[in-house]
Amino acid sequence: MFEPPSDDGSWTPRRFHVENRSPSMATVETVADSLDTDPLNLPPLATYVDPSALDRILRTSDDVTIQFDYDGIDVLLVKSTDHVTVRCRP
Repeated sequence: MFEPPSDDGSWTPRRFHVENRSPSMATVETVADSLDTDPLNLPPLATYVDPSALDRILRTSDDVTIQFDYDGIDVLLVKSTDHVTVRCRP
Protein backbone atom coordinates (compact mmCIF):
# COMPACT_ATOMS: atom_id res chain seq x y z
CA MET A 1 0.00 0.00 0.00
CA PHE A 2 1.24 3.49 -0.91
CA GLU A 3 2.20 5.67 2.05
CA PRO A 4 2.07 9.39 1.22
CA PRO A 5 5.16 11.31 2.30
CA SER A 6 4.94 13.12 5.59
CA ASP A 7 4.38 16.86 5.51
CA ASP A 8 7.78 18.29 6.36
CA GLY A 9 6.79 21.85 5.46
CA SER A 10 8.14 21.68 1.91
CA TRP A 11 4.72 20.90 0.38
CA THR A 12 2.28 23.58 -0.85
CA PRO A 13 -1.21 22.21 -0.06
CA ARG A 14 -4.66 23.04 -1.43
CA ARG A 15 -7.87 21.23 -0.44
CA PHE A 16 -10.98 21.37 -2.59
CA HIS A 17 -14.37 19.75 -3.08
CA VAL A 18 -14.54 17.64 -6.25
CA GLU A 19 -17.97 18.98 -7.18
CA ASN A 20 -16.71 22.58 -7.14
CA ARG A 21 -13.32 22.23 -8.82
CA SER A 22 -11.75 19.82 -11.26
CA PRO A 23 -8.70 18.01 -9.86
CA SER A 24 -6.69 18.89 -12.98
CA MET A 25 -7.40 22.62 -12.61
CA ALA A 26 -6.66 22.52 -8.88
CA THR A 27 -3.36 20.81 -9.68
CA VAL A 28 -2.29 23.53 -12.11
CA GLU A 29 -3.34 26.29 -9.69
CA THR A 30 -1.50 24.68 -6.75
CA VAL A 31 1.70 24.24 -8.76
CA ALA A 32 1.46 27.85 -9.99
CA ASP A 33 1.00 29.01 -6.38
CA SER A 34 4.05 27.07 -5.24
CA LEU A 35 6.14 28.69 -7.98
CA ASP A 36 4.57 32.12 -7.49
CA THR A 37 3.61 32.32 -11.16
CA ASP A 38 0.52 32.53 -13.32
CA PRO A 39 -0.97 29.13 -14.29
CA LEU A 40 -0.71 30.19 -17.94
CA ASN A 41 3.09 30.27 -17.57
CA LEU A 42 3.17 26.50 -16.87
CA PRO A 43 3.47 23.85 -19.57
CA PRO A 44 0.23 22.04 -20.39
CA LEU A 45 -0.68 19.47 -17.74
CA ALA A 46 -1.47 17.05 -20.59
CA THR A 47 2.26 16.87 -21.34
CA TYR A 48 2.68 14.94 -18.06
CA VAL A 49 -0.67 13.30 -17.29
CA ASP A 50 -4.07 12.88 -18.96
CA PRO A 51 -6.21 15.60 -17.28
CA SER A 52 -9.50 13.88 -18.19
CA ALA A 53 -8.36 10.58 -16.69
CA LEU A 54 -7.08 12.38 -13.59
CA ASP A 55 -10.44 14.11 -13.12
CA ARG A 56 -12.40 10.93 -13.76
CA ILE A 57 -10.39 8.80 -11.32
CA LEU A 58 -10.55 11.39 -8.55
CA ARG A 59 -14.26 12.08 -9.03
CA THR A 60 -15.40 8.46 -9.17
CA SER A 61 -13.10 6.70 -6.68
CA ASP A 62 -12.71 6.96 -2.92
CA ASP A 63 -9.45 6.87 -1.00
CA VAL A 64 -7.14 7.37 -3.97
CA THR A 65 -3.57 8.67 -4.01
CA ILE A 66 -1.87 9.78 -7.23
CA GLN A 67 1.68 11.09 -7.45
CA PHE A 68 3.48 12.33 -10.55
CA ASP A 69 6.09 14.77 -11.81
CA TYR A 70 4.82 17.98 -13.41
CA ASP A 71 7.72 19.83 -15.06
CA GLY A 72 10.08 19.04 -12.19
CA ILE A 73 7.46 19.58 -9.47
CA ASP A 74 6.47 16.62 -7.29
CA VAL A 75 2.64 16.52 -7.24
CA LEU A 76 0.59 14.41 -4.83
CA LEU A 77 -3.20 14.20 -4.94
CA VAL A 78 -5.01 12.46 -2.08
CA LYS A 79 -8.76 11.88 -2.19
CA SER A 80 -10.90 10.90 0.74
CA THR A 81 -14.69 10.99 0.49
CA ASP A 82 -15.61 14.12 -1.51
CA HIS A 83 -12.46 16.21 -1.03
CA VAL A 84 -9.11 16.12 -2.75
CA THR A 85 -5.92 17.56 -1.31
CA VAL A 86 -3.31 18.62 -3.84
CA ARG A 87 0.21 18.98 -2.49
CA CYS A 88 3.26 19.92 -4.51
CA ARG A 89 6.89 20.74 -3.92
CA PRO A 90 9.77 21.75 -6.13
